[in-house]
Amino acid sequence: MRIVLLLLVCGELVWPFGGANAAVNSTASDQPAQTDDAVKASTAPQLIPGTNDWRIAQATAHMLEKYHYLHLKLDPALSGKFFTMYVNTLDPQHIHFLQSDLDEFEKYRTTLGDMTFKKHDASAAYVIFGRFLQRLEERTDYAKELLGAGSFSFDDEEQMSLSRKTAAFPKDMEEARQLWRQRLRFEYLQEKLIKEGRKALAQLMINQHDPFALALTGTEMNGDIVKVLTARYNRVLRNFRNWEEEDEKILEIYLTSLAHVYDPHSDYFNKADLENFAISMSVITPKRRLRCLN
Repeated sequence: MRIVLLLLVCGELVWPFGGANAAVNSTASDQPAQTDDAVKASTAPQLIPGTNDWRIAQATAHMLEKYHYLHLKLDPALSGKFFTMYVNTLDPQHIHFLQSDLDEFEKYRTTLGDMTFKKHDASAAYVIFGRFLQRLEERTDYAKELLGAGSFSFDDEEQMSLSRKTAAFPKDMEEARQLWRQRLRFEYLQEKLIKEGRKALAQLMINQHDPFALALTGTEMNGDIVKVLTARYNRVLRNFRNWEEEDEKILEIYLTSLAHVYDPHSDYFNKADLENFAISMSVITPKRRLRCLN
């Protein structure tokens, strides 16, 4: 089982100094449509780090440098690994960020250490997350547009990769939309196959009380699939939007990415999550706790 260290190193614990109130300055909705990906990025939510975020980041990085057995410094090389880890944590399937986004963020690749220790700046966490949230919103809107246009047909042979962890990020919005459409078709097909299973299909037909209702079975099935997928996309987007309101969540993911660079089994927990973890551990008997940590 995975060991959670909570950055509990040599008996010392990183405890947040205070809330990281991420203020959101939404851009005007009546701005004209833009075609260039780099210019479009300006519509990303502007998230502002909390007053104490840099202190929390600095304390966390200091503990990792001092107490990890390799004593690695957060130098430009390690900053690059930190940057890559954070991007991949947010977008593990390389389907949301565009290459133009990464080009824009390239300035962070070797400077996260200096930003943390010298510039007292944790804004990179929020800038990168804000862009991710923008792309997720764009994907959700596009999925709804496709679902509202009618059911998908699967008459032609088509292939797609289920895992894109090592694939290149989409080079532009056109390529991203192609990937989003493929994923949506795959999700639609999965739901369709479930509903066309013998049991589900038999029950659906039994529920029809006349020939006219029976003839509309396919339309009803499509409507059900659209509802399921729309709700799923809305739920995912809502969960990430909630991070804007949860004071320390963005910083937690950012610093967990840093911890994973040093040790894939170490996590940074914010105060609320740490308390929840402590409660969950308190109901485990010592014998079971020992088994979980081995």
